[in-house]
Amino acid sequence: MKKYQVTITETLEKSVEVEAETQEQAQQIVLQAWKDGEYILDADSFTGVDFEAKETAPEKMKVVLLEPGKLARTAEIGTSLKDLQTIVGGNIEAAYYFDEPVCVVLNDEGKLQGLPLNRGIYDEDKKLVDIISGTAFICDCSGENFGSLSDEQLKKYTKDFKYPEKFYRINNEIKNKTYRLSKKRPKPRLRSNNRQKPILMKLKSLGRENNWLPRQRVSRPSRKSTLISKVSGHSVLMLIR
Repeated sequence: MKKYQVTITETLEKSVEVEAETQEQAQQIVLQAWKDGEYILDADSFTGVDFEAKETAPEKMKVVLLEPGKLARTAEIGTSLKDLQTIVGGNIEAAYYFDEPVCVVLNDEGKLQGLPLNRGIYDEDKKLVDIISGTAFICDCSGENFGSLSDEQLKKYTKDFKYPEKFYRINNEIKNKTYRLSKKRPKPRLRSNNRQKPILMKLKSLGRENNWLPRQRVSRPSRKSTLISKVSGHSVLMLIR
């Protein structure tokens, strides 16, 4: 369903008669009288109503998007419930981990569904207190609805949650490891003889034109072969073993 903004315009009309030297003077007299309350337009002055509908542009908000295995990034997302549920992949839940009115919106059943572990949440002593499962985003939570982060907040939380994390268990204790995504290295390029091919083709062509290339091959029982060619008009006999 789309959203529309409908403007309702009611028209009230009343005619009065005044004496004046010009049209402009007449309008000024009536305007002043209306301001003084001498002319009041009520229900009897109603002449009609107009309706004008315009499609409401979808609202967007700027957030820090956290995806498992990917770098944190700034994104503009829709504010409707459907948009938010699509991002986290299910029902949404707001988790308040920060001192300021900023929250992490995540899938409320992410851990139960076994969604990929995303980022860790740490206290002042850098101790792990919670783990975000699945895709989530950080936004402003100071009002009744979720809102955009400020430019300063976007930079701060993008930096704080920039790198994804891996988690593992050692001696019944969960440990984390931040890993940085390496750029794909280009495949090594093999050296090619493509540059030599045009030269070889040119030499072959030139050789055929000047009768430099072998013309005839003769086989003999002694496993020797005789190659006859002409160079500058002279016959040359070559023995090839």
